Amino acid sequence: MSIYVGTALQPSRINLCVYGHFLNNEQKHVINVRDNRLEICDYNSMAMPPLRIVKEICLSARVVAAVEVKLTPTSTLSSLALLTSKDQLCIYSFLPDGSATVNAFCMLQTGTGLLKSNSTAIIMAALDHDAVVIHNIPGCLEIVQWHVNKKGEMVYEVRPYRRDNAAYHLVKLPNTDNHFAVVEREGNAYNCRILCENPSFNRLDEIFGPIDVSCDIMQLIPIENGVLAVSASRYTLMLEEKTEEQPNGVFRYNAVVGRSKAFAAHCALDAPNRWLIIEETGDIYVLALDYDERYNTDIQLDYVGMGPCPERVTILEDGHFFICGLGGDHNLIRITQSEINGFEVAVNQVIHHMGPILDMVTIENRSDTKLVTATGAGKHGSFRIVKNCISVRILGHHKFNVVPKVFSLTFLDAPTSLFAFWLEEKTGFLKVDHKAKKSVFYGDNAVSKFPALGSLEDTFYAGVIEPNYYILLRREFNGVIICADTGEEFAEIPRAFCGHATRYGDIVIAIENRVEWYKFDPVEHQLIKLASQTFPECVDSCTFADPEDQSSGLCFISLHRRKTLFVMELRHNNLNDPEEAQISLKLKAKVPILKSKVVIDAVLATFNSGQSYVVLAMDDGSIDFHKFDIETGEVGPRESLNIGMRPPKFCKTYVQGQLHLLMCSDQTTAMRCDRKTVTFCNVDIKEVGFVLPLGLTTDPLKNNKLIYHSENSIQLGSFVNKQRMTTQTIPIEETIDQFIYNKNLNIIVAATNRVDTVIVRKGAAEIVTPADTVCTKFETPKDVIKPLVKPEFEYPPSITGVKTVYAERRFSICVFCADRIRLLDVLRLHRFEEVTALTTGTIGDREYLLVATQFLVPGVEHSDNCRILIYRLGDISREDTPSVLTYLIDRPIRTRVFAATFVDDRFCVFTESNSLEFYYSVDNNTIEQMNNVHVGHFIHVASAVYSDQGRQLAVSDIVSSTALVNNCASKWGPVAVVRHPDVRCLTAMNFVGKNAVIGVDSQFVLTAMQYLTPEESKHGCEEFDIMGDYYMGDVVNAIRPGIPFLPSYAQPKGMTTFQRTWCSTGGGVGVIIGIDEDVFEFLKDVELKLDEVMNLPSKHVAYRAGIFDYENSKVLDGDFLQNILEYDDPDVALKGLEVPDSLRERNPGVPAGLLAFFYMKQLWAFH
Repeated sequence: MSIYVGTALQPSRINLCVYGHFLNNEQKHVINVRDNRLEICDYNSMAMPPLRIVKEICLSARVVAAVEVKLTPTSTLSSLALLTSKDQLCIYSFLPDGSATVNAFCMLQTGTGLLKSNSTAIIMAALDHDAVVIHNIPGCLEIVQWHVNKKGEMVYEVRPYRRDNAAYHLVKLPNTDNHFAVVEREGNAYNCRILCENPSFNRLDEIFGPIDVSCDIMQLIPIENGVLAVSASRYTLMLEEKTEEQPNGVFRYNAVVGRSKAFAAHCALDAPNRWLIIEETGDIYVLALDYDERYNTDIQLDYVGMGPCPERVTILEDGHFFICGLGGDHNLIRITQSEINGFEVAVNQVIHHMGPILDMVTIENRSDTKLVTATGAGKHGSFRIVKNCISVRILGHHKFNVVPKVFSLTFLDAPTSLFAFWLEEKTGFLKVDHKAKKSVFYGDNAVSKFPALGSLEDTFYAGVIEPNYYILLRREFNGVIICADTGEEFAEIPRAFCGHATRYGDIVIAIENRVEWYKFDPVEHQLIKLASQTFPECVDSCTFADPEDQSSGLCFISLHRRKTLFVMELRHNNLNDPEEAQISLKLKAKVPILKSKVVIDAVLATFNSGQSYVVLAMDDGSIDFHKFDIETGEVGPRESLNIGMRPPKFCKTYVQGQLHLLMCSDQTTAMRCDRKTVTFCNVDIKEVGFVLPLGLTTDPLKNNKLIYHSENSIQLGSFVNKQRMTTQTIPIEETIDQFIYNKNLNIIVAATNRVDTVIVRKGAAEIVTPADTVCTKFETPKDVIKPLVKPEFEYPPSITGVKTVYAERRFSICVFCADRIRLLDVLRLHRFEEVTALTTGTIGDREYLLVATQFLVPGVEHSDNCRILIYRLGDISREDTPSVLTYLIDRPIRTRVFAATFVDDRFCVFTESNSLEFYYSVDNNTIEQMNNVHVGHFIHVASAVYSDQGRQLAVSDIVSSTALVNNCASKWGPVAVVRHPDVRCLTAMNFVGKNAVIGVDSQFVLTAMQYLTPEESKHGCEEFDIMGDYYMGDVVNAIRPGIPFLPSYAQPKGMTTFQRTWCSTGGGVGVIIGIDEDVFEFLKDVELKLDEVMNLPSKHVAYRAGIFDYENSKVLDGDFLQNILEYDDPDVALKGLEVPDSLRERNPGVPAGLLAFFYMKQLWAFH
């Protein structure tokens, strides 16, 4: 098994935001330190947006800590010291163009690699005199100092100092003596000390302390001449006092008892002893500290407003603060203060943060292939929809808060495009000059420059007739045909309810139940009535099927109550000679319509492959499409997909010379047909009010421009021949613990939880439920059946009368439509009942949901208080579906369920030591246990997963070894359990074949394992064989099947064996792909060759190495191999590289560099 790992979305977490003079002395810049890269941003408080990325620098390691330092004592520019996960300290300085140079690099002497377990966080603080102090491993502080020697080389020195305890907070005090404060845990106490290095005696002198700052210490804030420790229960102030008797100073401390807040981040303000401090919930305060000469302390908190849940906060200028989001997006906020309104908080810019991603699913073979992630926590909980979209380049825009009525008045091959608008009882025009690439909007006062169309209020259609005529169709008044040059009216058309026209003079109108066809002769200025047809009911709409095709005579007729779309064909010849005129009207076809739907629009799309489709826009936001034979009128079966909640709007356009039918609603999807196969791809515009082509020509390659209304403006755009990823946020306001996708019903079932506040006084407890979540706002939620074995829990009353506040997690099961992410049903679980596993499956012809739960009542042992709930899932597309969730049965179970799956008419669940097999009888609505497979004793299961068919089970435990169970159900024969004692605890796993498993452990290492039979094993017994490992650099929370990022025009390549997608806590998303052995061997040589020729601060193979040697690992780094695509001549970089014989036979005469470029281009398309 050989695998390829690549990143589709880089981690979006920001570890640190610094603001200062990094590039030059004239302008300050913002640098965002992310997990694996640096973003250098211009900051202009008057611009929109204020922060703009000017340079991105990729790092060859994961950053775990960063501080701002000076490269030399005389440096006027700042540098960045970065501590990586490989115990490397890199100091980056920057050139004026934003590029970076690594001026110092070292391996910490006492570090053993952050792959080793570490019970505390890695912390680092900058000292004066070109030094930093680092706490990397428990029981050690390291001071790293650097200088420039006589040869101009950077020389560093690492001085380790052993400590008896682990450190949790570390800050440098603002004085010139290099004092720093550290909080260390000693037993159950958290003590703060003021330390200073004494190089003469090779020790750390204890200047002051220890002072107990409480176990709930949250922030350690350096202040002038001291430090302030902020805990949840008190503030502790430590100040240095210098007197004549003690000129070197002595520290005093003062503890102010009283509950503070759960503060998560702070930054110093310009005023002395004033800080902006933010609570975990996002509440923003100004902390003011005042004290007199006797150290009487006064601390005040002034509430400012609400912001995001923070990890860090940085002060910029002009009242701007940058907040690094912890469970949500990053925000640039501005705080203003006035005497009347007090403090006001405004969000000026949002930088999206995808992390932490708790779970994900891939949705494929739909109109919009996409990845859906469960992102954030608490009030920042949301679904994020990640799509690979056709990109639209914005050419111009005009602000329009409402959607106007708009008509295209553009002639074929005209140098300008003209559009007429009707808005607020006024007519306006938009003129677009294609050559100058300019667009000008003319309001009501400039209408005299354009044709006298009059009021467009009653007009339902306006267009052009070549070569120079305008046509208007109206409901209350007769329609007219007007000369574009003189404004003269040449013909009147009867008023009608609906109608349509082509630029070639064909006109169709409907008057009640009668449809009439006309032809306008531009030479004779004559309107000729061709035919009429009476229908049994009133006509809702009549449109030409393909108005841009002059030879097409097809027309769509939709009746008021008939669930049929009539396709009429009108043919005519020799209309100028009445005696020789030939006119024929016949019914070409009938297209069936579902009873629950109403046709809003219809179009005929004939694609480049020659295949034609009738596409219908429905009132519920869906589209129905049928294959259509233009010659015979044969209509194929109906296919359907959902685009949004509003009726879609159609527009034909060309991308890379291929016809695409745009279908615009809440989201936009492009339909295309390649090799007689319909495919769909996303377009990065949404909430479209109208859409029309911009600048029609006879050359299809140039018909790639649009005008549309989106995001409160009319936008002009053109398609570019490149796809890009876009992200859409669907707020849920609750934490989404896990969710699954049911392909058959196209729904998402999610387990969400919110936090209810319980306030206890002398009387009964009061439960306060957040009212702004999607689930609590649902009108008709269901309540799960209550358990029969446990009484209601009551909190103990407060004796003193002071209120006591508790937090309760309340779980719900929510069902969403996968296309729209629209909430369909809510199931509220019992108090203290938590969801442990979710799965859906098919029994017979119905879909079922299995929910495994566990009760966790405070103070009560609940290892045996679990249950399984079975619900039937309703099909939302069927009219007879009263509810999505229908309760069927529940069954108590003694232990917690970690994984579950359906197997035919049975389901299997994995508990702490057994895989249980149950049979569910649909007729009797009963659950019967069929089999109990003992898989061993596990102390604490970290992850467990069944294979697709339920035949195999993989389990990883925190304490014991990873195991693979074969034949989990009785129907497959004898059970076999195989363990591998060397595999670490895997936090995420998935099967990649019948006997192969991949997983990522808590130390960020991806491991590929394969089960070997006694015949395959070298040792003659069943065993797990580790194929290789790979350092991921982040906590991976889920690995799921699917390839959601493959472009619509690409197909999975034959050299791949499986495709998986992974997501991480930091917001990263990527792919794991199995590839053929000969391709792997060749690309592995390419990877090692690139590592030799590229000049990197550290070796790539050293960074990606896990527990084993990466050079011999069966894993490829796709992000690193992507560098081969940047070479103009890859043969030069890969000079001397041999091509395997099997690849040389398949690719005769192709050099190694070009062959590597070819394979990497295919693999790069996956992500």
